[in-house]
Amino acid sequence: MEDNLYQAPASNLFGRDSLGEGEKITQVMLDELKGTRPWMRLFGILGLIAGGLTVLTGLGTLFSLISTGAGAFALTALVQIAIAACYLYPALLLLRCAQAIGKALSSGTARDFEAVLEKQRRFWRFLGIALVVSLALGIVMALIGVGIASRL
Repeated sequence: MEDNLYQAPASNLFGRDSLGEGEKITQVMLDELKGTRPWMRLFGILGLIAGGLTVLTGLGTLFSLISTGAGAFALTALVQIAIAACYLYPALLLLRCAQAIGKALSSGTARDFEAVLEKQRRFWRFLGIALVVSLALGIVMALIGVGIASRL
């Protein structure tokens, strides 16, 4: 095979792109994925239900505030609807991961198993970011509360 002199140089930082020669997907790996899939589907569906109920609650609050003339407080309802996205997005990620597990189990290819891991990485990255943001907001709100209480 000839080297292409005009091709950009490439480097594999992790030593491999996928499963190499002699590396196999074991039965234990398959069994663990089979056991994980229904739980991912369950939590994905529960997340969609929770997100849907949060949206409905937010819309109900919004319409109630507007109809009573307290439209100035509508921001709280809009924040509640925005919080629903924090339920819906990870729920969709879990459902996509469960779907990818099904595809990987039926095809048995390393590429499909890599897709499962990539979808799991997205889920955990989102959860990690959401946790850091939640903790930061909690600290800020506590400081604001302490500041308001000290003025009373």
